Amino acid sequence: MLSVIPASAAEAPHVTSKHSFDAQVNIIDSDSEPETMPPEPRTVDELMRSRSRTDPDLPLISYPSSGIEYVDYTPRQLDIFAYRVAQKYQALIPQRKTSTEKPAVIGLLGPSNLEYLVTMLALSKLGHTVMFMSTRISQEAHASLLNTTGSRHMVIDQSFGDMAAALKRDNIPDLNVIPIAGAEVYSGPISDSDSIDTRMDRDLDPALEQSHVAWIIHSSGSTGLPKPIFQTQRAALKNYATNMNMRGFITLPLFHAHGIGSLFRAVDSRKQIHLYNASLPLAKQYLIDIIKKHDFEIFYGVPYVLNLLAEDQEGLDLLARFKIVMFGGSSCPDSLGHKLTGHGVYLVSHYGSTETGQLMTSFRPRDDRGWDYLRPSDAVRPFLRFEDRGGGLYECVCLQGWPSKVTSNRPDGAYATKDCFTAHPTLPDAWKYYCRLDDTLTLNNGEKANPLQLEGAARQCVLVDEAVMFGAGKARLGLALVLSSEGAAAPRERVVDEMFAAVEPAHATLPAYAKIDPEMVMLLPPDTQYRVTDKGTVIRQAFYKQFAAEIDAMYEEKADADALALEEPELRDFIRKEVAAVLALPDPAALADEQDFFGLGMDSLQTTRLRTAFVKKLDLAGKQLGLNCVFDYPSVAALAHHLYALRTGEDARQVSKEEEMQALIEQYSTFVEHTSPALSH
Repeated sequence: MLSVIPASAAEAPHVTSKHSFDAQVNIIDSDSEPETMPPEPRTVDELMRSRSRTDPDLPLISYPSSGIEYVDYTPRQLDIFAYRVAQKYQALIPQRKTSTEKPAVIGLLGPSNLEYLVTMLALSKLGHTVMFMSTRISQEAHASLLNTTGSRHMVIDQSFGDMAAALKRDNIPDLNVIPIAGAEVYSGPISDSDSIDTRMDRDLDPALEQSHVAWIIHSSGSTGLPKPIFQTQRAALKNYATNMNMRGFITLPLFHAHGIGSLFRAVDSRKQIHLYNASLPLAKQYLIDIIKKHDFEIFYGVPYVLNLLAEDQEGLDLLARFKIVMFGGSSCPDSLGHKLTGHGVYLVSHYGSTETGQLMTSFRPRDDRGWDYLRPSDAVRPFLRFEDRGGGLYECVCLQGWPSKVTSNRPDGAYATKDCFTAHPTLPDAWKYYCRLDDTLTLNNGEKANPLQLEGAARQCVLVDEAVMFGAGKARLGLALVLSSEGAAAPRERVVDEMFAAVEPAHATLPAYAKIDPEMVMLLPPDTQYRVTDKGTVIRQAFYKQFAAEIDAMYEEKADADALALEEPELRDFIRKEVAAVLALPDPAALADEQDFFGLGMDSLQTTRLRTAFVKKLDLAGKQLGLNCVFDYPSVAALAHHLYALRTGEDARQVSKEEEMQALIEQYSTFVEHTSPALSH
């Protein structure tokens, strides 16, 4: 483990400065009356100041200085960092002077790095509401969130400067755009002799502040535009008080409810947590090397990450070292969960929502393999009701009175989650997640897509009678088409082309993960029988069950009959064309052999599409291609070399994992000095 950085180490910022703030920090008043902390913190800022006072030198939150080299930060450092940034921000976003003054809503957009964390804490110090904005949503979605919440301030990482400028130009002319404060603002030396009072809310009434909104976390927008979900200071702290009390490693972004919750549960429990480097692709080898280097007790992630690590024995062995491997964000496929528990991994499912906080987990005796059955705690049990929805399905409803519930959608104050479960055949009060009542499809990386818009557009094609999207728990979505009599007489290519022409307007507005690829279209004959409601609407879950074998076949990894056996130079040209198609690059020839894919903006969904193309179109001699091969070999040359060696079995020049990782770390840790154009406030 790395030790806590000494005060002198703070003189060297953790990253090269990339921001427009100057480094001068106002002189801190050390003559204020010493603060007496209440028995229980009443606000997020009070929680951080409390930890700074009681555990000033405890390694609490760790983030890499570069690559996977972690630096430990103490509560005192983080609190002072946040204070320094808040001093700079208050010229643009004034500190509230009374608890009757409504907090401003400040949009926060950027990668989940240390600067993001410090900024979040700084805005909380100023007494305002932070709205966590996903880096994956559209301009229209950002504008909707800002307008719905009345926000006219947006703090951004420089990489989202174009998005902010477009929002100001096209949607919100009076938007005040502020760059995230860099290390030059907050990371100056901290002397042991410094007497620093970081409290900035002396004019506010903490008892009243508890009812003000601390955070806004938005829905995925899978059924339309994302909706803001408001979490008060009181509800947030109640949520964080339910924690695992273990040293953790988290791969989730902080703008997700599970991510921010896991972070502050670590703060509440005084247990160190390591955040994954937001500058690196989520690659198996990084994960393996991080886990091997540190003594973690609990792992937080989505099933996608677990699937990466479960590809080989080394990953399985490392997961088995954790006391708890906890997943959330989407359901875990039965096959993956059974594989993990079969190798000794203590897998725990976490269920909750931004609206309700954590409700259930699958904590159980060690010899109980029921990882997929959630059990409510004694505290929450009186506030949960499972309502029969027919067919052995029960919707979970959170009742009025549960402390971390922040909203309701029923007259009696309850919140119906729209999540459906099946009951354990013998264990009382044990529930297995089954589906969303509103039919949202959740991919294995936690992204959510609502199928209705695309399905409706597909039905407009004269060659199609019915359309049903599938792909819950998978890496990408597919579309089943029941053909019309005219469609039955047409070749597949024509059906697919005309269907895509019909859905193009809907397709164009969707995020990448919610789109359909041509090879993921399944055709069914006109006389196909399937269950429908009395209104003629397809019964989705019955359809999935009826065609489970056909749907599973769409995800089978089989090479085409005419798969190509290419030499390494030919592979480079092939890879160039496929990468250009996935990234919509105008000229494949312009893609250099050594250009890294991550630097081109490639995301995990695009790597999945590339891997599928390789499996189907290339002769790999029956060899298994790694799930994360594109990020593991992130250039044309490296990937071509790997694919050729895989097919031929030839001994390619073996580069040690240590050399490979060091090269990647140097690559992704090189920052170019950049001055953003001044943004109008």
